[in-house]
Amino acid sequence: MKSLFVIIFCGVLSRSFTVDLPSYITPCSLKDPALSECIKNEANAAIPTVVKGEPLLRLPVLSPLVIPELAIGGANLQIKLTDLRNDDLKDLRFSATKLDFANKRAGFVGFVDKFTVLATYSIKDGKIGSRSVSGSGKFNMTLVGNTIDYKCDVDVVEKDGEQYLQIVDPTLVLTIERAYYSFENLRSSSGGDANAYVEKNWRLLTDELKSSLDKIFKNLLTETLGGVTAYVPMREPLLGLPVLSPLVIPKLDIGGANLQIKLTDLRNDDLKKLRFSKALFDFANTKGGFVGFIDKVTVLATYSIKNGRIGSRSVSGSGKFNMTLIKNTMDYKCDVAVTEKDGEQHLYIPKSTLDLTVERAYYYFENLRLSSGGNANAYVDKNWSLVRAELKPSLDKFFKNFLTTTLTNLGATIPMRKLFKV
Repeated sequence: MKSLFVIIFCGVLSRSFTVDLPSYITPCSLKDPALSECIKNEANAAIPTVVKGEPLLRLPVLSPLVIPELAIGGANLQIKLTDLRNDDLKDLRFSATKLDFANKRAGFVGFVDKFTVLATYSIKDGKIGSRSVSGSGKFNMTLVGNTIDYKCDVDVVEKDGEQYLQIVDPTLVLTIERAYYSFENLRSSSGGDANAYVEKNWRLLTDELKSSLDKIFKNLLTETLGGVTAYVPMREPLLGLPVLSPLVIPKLDIGGANLQIKLTDLRNDDLKKLRFSKALFDFANTKGGFVGFIDKVTVLATYSIKNGRIGSRSVSGSGKFNMTLIKNTMDYKCDVAVTEKDGEQHLYIPKSTLDLTVERAYYYFENLRLSSGGNANAYVDKNWSLVRAELKPSLDKFFKNFLTTTLTNLGATIPMRKLFKV
């Protein structure tokens, strides 16, 4: 149970952590207008894997879940359980999630259709309804139709110059549609079949156990999330920075007057290799910029071309797309200015330019057709510089806007005194 809520936060924090996330957890961007929906979907996809244990996030094996000793119950009934086992957490699915930094609130609603606990139990002088019960032996508790509603406040604390997430005032409500219990050797003060009496009064027993079950689940979730966030600092989440590696863009149009390419499901994982050879921030002359280099950038996507032209030939087609750019130099220049907000000075960028220089480019278009017939991709490779020249202005504009938006969000969030030594 411990790791499930962690997935929600880890799924969006991405490379905000000083450790890399497991490959099966896909980050969500805080700038995504459907952030909560993204978190829900990615959490549901990760659960079957993460419950097997994740050393990277200090998460134990949760499916099967093994607890050596646990006490449950209330004022009238205390049940001591040993060697408790459960293998249903892999089936947990989230129906709603929330991560709202603006209002410092978070939470989720999850559902498990069946939750079966096997253990050895011991009851001394307990009471279910009007009857006293006692006994010890094998124990089976099967909870059906379980909804978990977890809510908490979230805060950020500073430690050693880093920001850390802190969970405050958590609450959890577990709603159960039906419960089935079996107590080996259970004895009732009035005699008769004690388990038949329990079955008839299952709601009374469930109500007696509910507060302790709520508390156990709440503490497990909160302690585990708190343990992870206590040693893993946050960075990008509060800076408004999107996930850049891997970079995923649902839709992008590139091209010029002769060739328009519509790309969908665009993916790239090379920006982590970007290295700067020069950087400039000259506030006296209100200028800024940098020169960066990436040895190879590979873009995978699905493309569509209608009535395009490369050189003297018309082209069209749709299918898989691969663009690999070799030895890329990115020259970004901008004007820089300072604005006042809440008594603090913040950086913003009123104007920018970018020039992307590429030594060689390789393209592959599945199902590309030439008006004159022949091998279309061989023609593209022979005339790669023509394709590159046609695409260059739109790629320059895309990277310019992307970088400017990212830097603007950073400047709007962090005061100048924290970005630069004065």
